[in-house]
Amino acid sequence: MQQLYNEHETILLAVDRLRNFIGSRDLANQAGELRALLLFFREYADGYHHQKEEAILFPILVEANPGIEALIGSLEDHHALFRESLATAEAAMNGMDWNTAYVTFDKYASDLVDHISAENDELFVAAEDMLSDGEKERIHYQFIDADRELGVEQKQLLEGVVNGG
Repeated sequence: MQQLYNEHETILLAVDRLRNFIGSRDLANQAGELRALLLFFREYADGYHHQKEEAILFPILVEANPGIEALIGSLEDHHALFRESLATAEAAMNGMDWNTAYVTFDKYASDLVDHISAENDELFVAAEDMLSDGEKERIHYQFIDADRELGVEQKQLLEGVVNGG
């Protein structure tokens, strides 16, 4: 689970940057930075992180404990809403509708922080308890393989952008 916790920390840094940019309410002059963050959230948060959860972790947890399926379903619904929010924000920026972009980014940031908190405090704790050491090790290597398939260098570049590298 440590890889997912680490990715959450990186995503939260990006949320902080997003909030700083939208805090000025002058989104037109922040458009380049906002587009870079939108790309980060789309590629890193969704492409690397959420995909690992959906394709690897969630099915294993449901198999280990079918009672967790409602929580997993809710988290998957959040992922879908995040994708929609990013599309809405991008469309608003493309149309120079800065108010809609602001409202969408603001809600996205708030919802994403709540989502990460739920995963960290509930799901990942439950996963640590439910899964054997062998299962956790298998998941760890599947996460590594997933990152390799998507591109480790690209992931590191995205992390560097958020971490100021």
